[in-house]
Amino acid sequence: MDNPFQELYERLDRIEGLLVSVKEHKSSEPDGEEERLLNVREAARFLGDAVATLYGRTSKNEIPFYKRGKTTIKFD
Repeated sequence: MDNPFQELYERLDRIEGLLVSVKEHKSSEPDGEEERLLNVREAARFLGDAVATLYGRTSKNEIPFYKRGKTTIKFD
């Protein structure tokens, strides 16, 4: 039977390698391509919808959104 600790070490090495590659990929992204949230007017303009339509779609959970406070809605 193989050493169970050896298998754990091998798995940890693979995980560490994956984490390093994710970190390198994240640091290689250009600075200008940062994601930003849109407010309801910007999202409506981007989607070509009316603001009221966008509010309706959020109430039906048809599109992802983030609510901050009582009235501020941001779109990812």
